[in-house]
Amino acid sequence: MPDRTQDCRGGGMNFDWTGEQKQVRDRLNAALKGDLGAIGELERADIEGNRQLLLGFLSRMADTGYLGLGQVADAHIDIMTLVAARELLAQWSGSLFLAVEASSRLFGTLAAASDQEDLHRQVLTPLRQGKSIGAVGMTEDRDASDPADTGRTVAIADGDGYLVTGRKPFVTNGPIADWIAVTADLDAQVAVFFLPCGHPGLAIGPPIPTLGFDGLTVSSVELTEARVSPPFVLGPLPDQGLLDLLRLREDLALAQLSVGLMQSTFDAARFHAKKHKRGGKPILHYQEIGFKLAELLTLLQTAQLLTYRAAWMWSYQAEQAPTLVRCAKVFAAEAAQTVAAAALQIGGGRSYLADHPLTRFYRESGYPGLAGTTTERCRMAIADDMIKQHPV
Repeated sequence: MPDRTQDCRGGGMNFDWTGEQKQVRDRLNAALKGDLGAIGELERADIEGNRQLLLGFLSRMADTGYLGLGQVADAHIDIMTLVAARELLAQWSGSLFLAVEASSRLFGTLAAASDQEDLHRQVLTPLRQGKSIGAVGMTEDRDASDPADTGRTVAIADGDGYLVTGRKPFVTNGPIADWIAVTADLDAQVAVFFLPCGHPGLAIGPPIPTLGFDGLTVSSVELTEARVSPPFVLGPLPDQGLLDLLRLREDLALAQLSVGLMQSTFDAARFHAKKHKRGGKPILHYQEIGFKLAELLTLLQTAQLLTYRAAWMWSYQAEQAPTLVRCAKVFAAEAAQTVAAAALQIGGGRSYLADHPLTRFYRESGYPGLAGTTTERCRMAIADDMIKQHPV
């Protein structure tokens, strides 16, 4: 998919991956296949075990060239290569997908945006080599539009550095990260501060249990006058452009996560329909099951193509690309829940057992619509985009 051989305004899309994109996919697939057992262990490991398993995966992924894709804020040329490879990872393991994306893409993009040599040497290089794990704290329990809301994270200049104080309630990779990047208000603007694990004034909360993705570690992060030196500060940023870009990239990744979940769910439901018999024949041969699977496949294919389309337009820096990313996020996230619920019906009572794959997919299907930009806020942004592009 999408060999960019024509201008997007001309409408041409080549529905095949290029040779380079296939190579990256194949290398990543080989790296993941090399240790299938570790993917299962990721769901059951304690914190230190989870960290070591993730580092093992990151080390193998580094050799494929996957970790550095999409980190430079204005680099669009590799977006389709990233999409091609990321599709595989989303099918192998949602927990691994989210952990790697938080580290390599979200944290990595912020680190790559800095022009500080010390930060690149100490933070970005080990990250791309798969030797360290990154985390990003952006979300806060506050009303971002209300300056009087004191729940925000703030930084104040102090001598030759900055003191950062605040709390981030949900940080993916928080308990296992080597470095954490947090956003904070600095002189009425936003800046990003990079802190190593164990840094004075930085406290990592206990792991937070989640409904799904048992192999993902999430915690709160609290800062109390944590001192950060200038080489490890990005900003103050002139505007919200970089952070808005980061959120759009996260939303595109979540659309792909949704597609990966749908593919895994569909495969499991189809396998059950082929193996489980009723009246002496596989239930796949019954119209009510066959029709339901056909509907799930239709949703899966539509979500996949819409996600491809959004990424392809982004690779061309098309004006409507952000709108399409949000459309893909909304459709794919909501379709994933529909597919998961229908698959439970196909699986019958057995699929409702706690350790059944379809039960796990059902629990995980609600996350993409809540993470990043929620589907409700995506719809608001889509409506705003339409008004701007087609003013009355």
